[in-house]
This record gives sequence, structure tokens and C-alpha cells, in this order.
Amino acid sequence: RDHDGSISHAAAVKPWAKCDDQGGCPVLLSISGVGVKANDQADAHKYRPSGSDFVFGYPNAWVLAPEREGAHNWEGTGFQTAVRSVGALKQMAMATRTFRDFRVDCMRVLYAGHSRGGHGAWMMAMHHADVGLGVAALSGWWKREMYADANILFDLDLQLAHMDPGLKAVFEHTIVDHDSSQLAPNLRGLDVIVRTGSEDSSVPPW
Repeated sequence: RDHDGSISHAAAVKPWAKCDDQGGCPVLLSISGVGVKANDQADAHKYRPSGSDFVFGYPNAWVLAPEREGAHNWEGTGFQTAVRSVGALKQMAMATRTFRDFRVDCMRVLYAGHSRGGHGAWMMAMHHADVGLGVAALSGWWKREMYADANILFDLDLQLAHMDPGLKAVFEHTIVDHDSSQLAPNLRGLDVIVRTGSEDSSVPPW
């Protein structure tokens, strides 16, 4: 069950090799974009050696792809779902006999995602940098208000000049926790990979 008692789901790919480290194998938390199913997100972590079938996952890390229904952008309930999924994976591995050699180390997590998931990767890395190994954000926006033209806050609002500054500050404070740029200093010491298309009009490089 999820943090709020609801039912969410996830997909996982276990490591190829046994987890010999004392704490177990680290987790690659792979966070999906809109419309990507958990199974497809997890299956995306593969490669195909010449003349061979696809090889899924990694030799010494779990792949975990959580999913939560609804429009959450990996903020609020979506964020809590991603956090809960890591602990749930550890519990499952401990309770399953065939996974005894593949323990989960919740204290070593690599955050990765694309588009909406890229934003989720930023959110997870900046709020839980203490257990982060690094972050890979692909076409992930800093905050929703800068994502294309779908969530502009107060943009071209003719009544804005008449709004009480205190009330405006209250509205802005309701979303500041989801503004990754405000938490960027938390990434100090983490390895970071950022990829954005030069002609991407939804998540522009600037």
C-alpha cells in the first residue's frame, strides 16, 4: 500500500549478480514521464550485445520504476509514492526467499527520469540528497510554471497589479516547495547528468 493507504504499483528489475556489499545493492529509481507504464519504464533499462538478445537491468543495482495514477508530476502524492516505493522494494526483497541474495540498500539511490520523470528526479535528488548517488534528468523542467505554456502562474494576468502582495505571496508559497531551482544547493557533492534537446519547445535548454 502507498503512504496514504491507496494502491499504487511499480516494476522492478533485479541485479544480475548477488549483492555482496554489506548493505545490499543500490537502487536506480527510474521515474516515468506522462503516459509511460511502470513495466515499460523498467524495461527501458536494457542493451543488446552484438548477436544476442536484450539484457535487462544492471549487474549490481536494482531498477525500480514506481507509478501513481493521476496528475501529480511527482510532486505531493506522486513524490510520496516514489519515496515509499524504495522502502517497499526493500521489504519485498527481504520477504522473498529467491531474493535473499539481492538485498536492497535504501541508503544508496540513483535518481533518473525523463520529462515529467526528469522533474521527479530533480525533486527526489534535492529533497533526499543524503541517500543520493547522483541524478540524471532528461528533459526535466525545474518547475511546472516553466513547462511549456500549460501551468503559467500569474502570466499576463491583468488583475495582478491589483492583487494584495501578501495574498500573492501566499499563493506563491503553495508551490515553492516544487521549485527545484530553490533547492539546487542540495545537489552539492552529487554527480549530475542533464540532457535537453536544443529545439525542445516544451522543456527548452534555457
